[in-house]
Amino acid sequence: MRLHIIPLVVLLALTPLGGDAQWRTSVLPVLGSAPETGGQFGVAVFRTRQPDDSLGTRPSSLIGNAILTSKGQQRAFVEYDRWTAGNERRLQVLAIASKFPLPFYGYGDQSARDPMEYEPRTLELSITRARKSGRASWRYAALRVVDTKVNSFSPNYLVDPFPCDSLGCGLSPELDGVPRVTDYRLTMATLGWIRDSRDNLFAATSGGVFDISLTGGLEWEPGDAGPRDVLTRLRMDWRRYRPLRNGGVLAGQVTFSDAYGEFPIDQVVLVGHHTLNRGYTMGRFRDRGMLAAQLEWRSPMRLWNDRLGFASFGGVALLRGESRNNRPLPSAGAGLRYRLDPRTRSTIRVDYAIGASGQKGLYVAFNEAF
Repeated sequence: MRLHIIPLVVLLALTPLGGDAQWRTSVLPVLGSAPETGGQFGVAVFRTRQPDDSLGTRPSSLIGNAILTSKGQQRAFVEYDRWTAGNERRLQVLAIASKFPLPFYGYGDQSARDPMEYEPRTLELSITRARKSGRASWRYAALRVVDTKVNSFSPNYLVDPFPCDSLGCGLSPELDGVPRVTDYRLTMATLGWIRDSRDNLFAATSGGVFDISLTGGLEWEPGDAGPRDVLTRLRMDWRRYRPLRNGGVLAGQVTFSDAYGEFPIDQVVLVGHHTLNRGYTMGRFRDRGMLAAQLEWRSPMRLWNDRLGFASFGGVALLRGESRNNRPLPSAGAGLRYRLDPRTRSTIRVDYAIGASGQKGLYVAFNEAF
């Protein structure tokens, strides 16, 4: 447990519990839930800096939390996001430490009814640098390093096509099957370009985003003389925000990703997240690639001293790779929004969502999902 508290201690040391004309700090309890975790308990720190200038510089932020869950998971992270004057450059740093037992149902949209469980213990660090390349556009490069030790259920499992029901098919062990459930180290580099005309990073009301990136990396087992696989991933993300006459916002997102190479099972696309595919247990469905879309209506913040609002949303995902029939995975839900800082539009959101086959989840997080 000590390992997972270190990032939070560092964050608190860097974060005075006061504020000046630019910095705002919130220290909050974490009381939430998600399908893959059950209850979540912990503490979170959210700090933002809104420069007072005429260049439209975006707010910088320092976010972190440490949580325990009712299913025995532990996770802590710190994320630092800094913009220079006029948004000429951006630096993002993310550090994560986790011990997170998770279910594994197999690959594809026809995965197993009854899961096996594996427990990855992960240390992760990623650094992203961006530089302005035009009006509302940036080119960026990122480096990500992951070190994972796994208490696995078995070295190899495949999805057996029989028997099946509405939730999927059974798991059966195979001597030469995939995926690999072993310790691994992963080093990945990303090059990308983004056009981002949003009027706000935390709760956009107008503008849009188009982000495209290509990632390449190496994966190996600890002790190996060289890498055992070369990995690549292509990702595209399109978002649009339209203000409504009553002061609300209609937000839409379409995202596509495709991977090549034998990625570890927790590094492929996982359906179910508090930002996308809300309503599914994370990892209930997973595959090499995915096409997903979501639409969300956000009410104006007009209740409780102009700090409280509502949202409703729906979406669908299609997996590719090991998926047999590419059946759609729909989800829908609604939630509350509480504004922490009117200047930066930072919020706390609470969402409840349902997916197919009885899947559901309750999510508590900072800022809008997308």
